[in-house]
Formats: sequence, structure tokens, C-alpha cells
Amino acid sequence: MKYIWLISFVISVILDLYQVYVFGEYRYITKPAIMISLGLYYVYHISSLKADSLKWLFFIALIAAWLGDVFLLKDDFFLFGLAAFLVMQLIYSYCFWKDRLVTQPTYVYLGILLFTIGLVAAELWHLLEDLKIPVLVYMTAIGLMSITAFARDRKLSGYWLVFIGTLLFIISDTVLALHQFTEVHLGSLTVMFTYTAAQLAIVHGYILGHTKETN
Repeated sequence: MKYIWLISFVISVILDLYQVYVFGEYRYITKPAIMISLGLYYVYHISSLKADSLKWLFFIALIAAWLGDVFLLKDDFFLFGLAAFLVMQLIYSYCFWKDRLVTQPTYVYLGILLFTIGLVAAELWHLLEDLKIPVLVYMTAIGLMSITAFARDRKLSGYWLVFIGTLLFIISDTVLALHQFTEVHLGSLTVMFTYTAAQLAIVHGYILGHTKETN
């Protein structure tokens, strides 16, 4: 019973990946089900998390991610989906920042991250047209999410899960951007697999890092 929502998440991902593969008409069911099941997994554990206001703020981020998934089912709502994921990334970043270890150096990773984002931005910039500013803001938010995850206290349980989750998120959105704006088509399967793995790693890692100590 403890992992029923996690199992439902895995089943939802498998079903959605299948729908992507066969261009199925049931993605309106399978895709929203992914974050619903992961959100329920988080809610199941929320009572065991340390008493602070951020545990519900983190849950709002999951709702924003669900909205992003729903909006991105239709190309006409692309900007709404972008905005929803921007909210999610900013909330994740704030939650991660509250876990930071001040003495932990981050400038090397920050340099690597800025260089990588710069390369992607340079590749896409002339293709973005009216979306230049929204995409630039979105890419900045992704970078912020990852650097704040890196800055978290490494003694926290699940630290590496959260950080790796943000890297998977960067990979997923980079592949999506290349697929959306260039002739490089790496496949929706890659986007969804890395995205769902990212969300699972971040949520489960955050739960591990904030679970109350028991005697």
C-alpha cells in the first residue's frame, strides 16, 4: 500500500510512452495522469515531512507541472504551458535554496551551466522569432533550478536524486526545444522519458531530504 501511488506513476508513464510511440488519441488521459499519481505519492508522504510551510509550497509546484503537461497537449497553449512550468521551476528553486549550504562552492558548476545554456540559446536564437524573451526567461529559470539544487546541503538524504533530476530536466527541455524549433528531431519519447524521470527523482529526493527523523 505504501508505494501504490508510485506504482501508479510508473504505469502512467509506461502507458503515456506507448501513446507517444503509436501517436495514440488517449494522451489526454495518460499524460495528465503522470503528475496526478506523483502528486498523490507526495501527499501520501507529506505528513511525514518536517513541519515547515515549504512542503505545501512544493506541492503547488507539482500542480503547476500538471497544468504545464495539460497545456502542452495543444500547440495553441504552448505559452501557457511554458508559464506553468516557469512557476514550477521558480518554486522548486526557492525550496532548494532554503536547503542550501552557504559554504558549499557552486561557481564551477555555475560556469558549466551558463556555458551550456549559452550554446543552446545561440543555436536557437535566430529561430525563436517572437518567443525569444519567453524562452530566454524559461531557460534562465531552468538554470536557476539546477544551480540551487547543486547548492543544497549534500548531507541531505536524496541530495543527488534531486540534482540529477534537474539535469534530466535540462536534457528533456533541450531535446524539446531542438525538436520544436529546429530540424533536429530526437523524438518525443526521449523528451517524456527524461522529463518523467526528472520529476520522479526530484520529488522522491525531496521527500527523502525532508522526512522527519524517527527514533
